[in-house]
Amino acid sequence: DAHAADPPAAEAVTTALPTTWPRFAETAIDTSPGRLLEGAAAAAEEPNPALLMKNIAVSLTGCGLIALTVNVLKQPLILGYLLGGVLVGPIGLGIVESHVQINELSSLGLIFLLFMIGLELDIMALLKMGKVVLVTGGFQFPICAGIMVAIFMGLEAIGLNFGTGPYASM
Repeated sequence: DAHAADPPAAEAVTTALPTTWPRFAETAIDTSPGRLLEGAAAAAEEPNPALLMKNIAVSLTGCGLIALTVNVLKQPLILGYLLGGVLVGPIGLGIVESHVQINELSSLGLIFLLFMIGLELDIMALLKMGKVVLVTGGFQFPICAGIMVAIFMGLEAIGLNFGTGPYASM
């Protein structure tokens, strides 16, 4: 039987290690994706789709109710959305409590925000504003990026670094 002669997977990993690593000689290596990316903390906290759906439902309900109240008070709806997020978050009722859960919801919120902006953007109105708006909008990013690189390169020249490597000033 050809398979009977094969060593177990843990032995295959430990025998492939160089002899300069004696501390690993008798230890099997955990190569699960969570352990490789985040360590033991990420392996312990796995994504939970049911919890994500509950958080989305609670967040949308809370934001909707607060937005309705804010709309009655004739305030901007974005204020209601922000206050609804504070309400369900760890500062308010604590329904959404983990930073991982907040990160998942914030990613979805950003997608919804960009979608709403895309729906309300009127290209014809933008073109009617003229060349000045289009030219200044086109030059805004390169100018701001150049200023940012100049500031951080100046800080690096005086000895204040924010990292290592050739692109640390960017």
